[in-house]
Amino acid sequence: MVEDALREAIAMGADRVLLLTDRKFAGADTWATARALVAVVKSEGPFDIVMAGEKATDVETGQVGPETGAMLGILVITYVSRVIEINDSSATVEREVEGGRELWRVPFPVLL
Repeated sequence: MVEDALREAIAMGADRVLLLTDRKFAGADTWATARALVAVVKSEGPFDIVMAGEKATDVETGQVGPETGAMLGILVITYVSRVIEINDSSATVEREVEGGRELWRVPFPVLL
């Protein structure tokens, strides 16, 4: 299932995707998970866009993506439903909000 999503990301134009998995992560809280992701992102950088899922299927907290962005010190845009345009310095994205949608032009680096 995850591998299919990563293949789809490559097919849609992602330069690179990474799957970080290990039994050591079992039972990790959101902070520990975000720290592991930050370490990988920093070691693999530089980057323009980091994409995170909305929430995990186990506890559904929705915290790992925003925590990762905060630890990286970059802008975080949540509930992105569509990337409309990407240029050299920014992306235009559509974000779902209560009662509708918003368009945002966001500078790089950014976590969506």
